[in-house]
Amino acid sequence: MLNHALKNLPLFAALSDAQLSEVAALVKMKKLSSGEILFQEGEDSRGIFILLSGEIKISKISDKGAEHTVCLIQPGDAFAEVVLFTDLPYPATAAASKESAIGCVPSSALERLIEKHPQLGIQVIKVLAKRLYDAQNKNKALALDNVTDRLCNFLYQKAKESGSVFTGGLCHIDLPPTRQELASMLGTTRETLTRLLMGMKKDGFIDLDKNRLSFDPDKLSGYSKNGANRKL
Repeated sequence: MLNHALKNLPLFAALSDAQLSEVAALVKMKKLSSGEILFQEGEDSRGIFILLSGEIKISKISDKGAEHTVCLIQPGDAFAEVVLFTDLPYPATAAASKESAIGCVPSSALERLIEKHPQLGIQVIKVLAKRLYDAQNKNKALALDNVTDRLCNFLYQKAKESGSVFTGGLCHIDLPPTRQELASMLGTTRETLTRLLMGMKKDGFIDLDKNRLSFDPDKLSGYSKNGANRKL
């Protein structure tokens, strides 16, 4: 199971089976209960993590004490790569949204492995470059897009990442556990998000049942100004 999870990560995709086994030998397993904190913002970094099951919420705390949800990590994803090759602390807090199983690869051990297998270093650079690119796009969206565009982009991206199954022409995805978490990720308020979701449901662009949302990709593409260029 662990080798399969590693092989599906962009970070380790180029490694041979023997090299993957080397990585797997470095992984330290840990289980988290719902709400348990894995690491806190400002804490000394100790490695990167792989989520095997469950869900991890990455969040930051504002100067006024408000929590901002940055993203939700899903099974099969790696996270905290940004601290590799640095002495910098974790830039955000990671906590389990539900009971989760994770693997940790210590930074020092991974660096030694990169010295042994230079192609792994190239993969690390590619992954970090992709994270930087995504962060720049998110900052641009927060600055220039309205909340409707940001929500539509989120729905399309979520569908792509989850490999959503289509039924009767509809795409089905699971939203974050609370409206506040989704609102934080979109850079808006819970009240504004709730009004937008209810309006989209009333107009027939989405179907919403608790946290399960369904939409027709072609129909949704015409909902906002920038939607026409979206493709799944």
